[in-house]
Amino acid sequence: MKMSQTKFDKELEKALKNEALITFPDGCKYTGMTKKDPKNNKKLIPHGLGFAMWPDKQSYKGQYKNGTFDGWGHYTAPNSHEFIGVWKAGFFQGGEWKKEDGQHYVGDFKKSKFHGTGTMNYSGNYKHEGQWKDNIPNGKGKITYLKDFEENEKGTVWKGIFKDGQMHGKFEITFSDGDIIDSVFVNGVRTIAEYRDERKTLLKNIQYSDASFLEEARDHLKKDKKFILKAVKLNGRALEYADDSLKKDKDVVLAAIKENHFAIWEMDESLRKNKEIILMAVKDYSEHLECADDSLRKDKKFILEAVNKNGFALEYTNNSLKKDKEVVLKALKAIRRDLKDSKNVEDEKQLRSNILEIIDESLKNDPDILAILN
Repeated sequence: MKMSQTKFDKELEKALKNEALITFPDGCKYTGMTKKDPKNNKKLIPHGLGFAMWPDKQSYKGQYKNGTFDGWGHYTAPNSHEFIGVWKAGFFQGGEWKKEDGQHYVGDFKKSKFHGTGTMNYSGNYKHEGQWKDNIPNGKGKITYLKDFEENEKGTVWKGIFKDGQMHGKFEITFSDGDIIDSVFVNGVRTIAEYRDERKTLLKNIQYSDASFLEEARDHLKKDKKFILKAVKLNGRALEYADDSLKKDKDVVLAAIKENHFAIWEMDESLRKNKEIILMAVKDYSEHLECADDSLRKDKKFILEAVNKNGFALEYTNNSLKKDKEVVLKALKAIRRDLKDSKNVEDEKQLRSNILEIIDESLKNDPDILAILN
């Protein structure tokens, strides 16, 4: 039976004036409507509207059914808490719970515990709206800060999933100025937190300003292959600030070198035997052959490929291959091929001088080599 507070008070006042008084063994005194106890016809039990007061000043005013709280009622435990709302078979089912310190819950209950959908106001500091189970948040929930409290500013909103009272899963944190942080929690511990536009901002800074902006990024971004691939494609030098695990990743390293060949100096030692990576870098800058493992720099077949990409890589091969006529000829032909359009006499002289410095003494007078040089 639901009724207005005013009507309830009037009905209760009438019941208290006209109905019986019962004193129970625990000292509780009841005044109000009654009926005979089905188990003992000589006894009366509360049934209908009534008021009960215990020796420690706990009290209940409201509806009873067969001796228990049932219907609308107001229970008060002095200096502690109170329930105001609907009862069923002695348990609170829905309404308000208030605590002396200002906590105030409004919503669903199950067996007198917060259970279902409800909102808890924590003494005016913040409120929690969402799903509850056995007195604790469980399921979807939203925390709104009603004033500056602890480390949170007024207006900050945390929205996400709770498990057994702890944040668990994805959370969206919206600040009063509109900034948003996307987070992930595992059993109350935040494992990921990034501003929603952080990735875009970082990529813009890396592209148009300096790769070192990546240095200040959160660790999980530095480990994110998809994000790092985007970063190194915009600025190969960003590889320097990526997590070490990605400096071993062939895809990431190739993408970085393709954008900026100097990125090869940031790759992990484990890739120094990777022919594809070394050849890509050497094509743009002969000195990068120094990044190759010694085993590659002694490998004639590989060096023939390298000097064909960039003849000047001959300078950085193993000394034994600088005496190898086949390797030297391949290097000289590549240099001539790449500079065939040059018509600057001085450049030609400087080029000839540079090549002679690279070639081993034993080959400097070889007629086939001199034919190419001249």
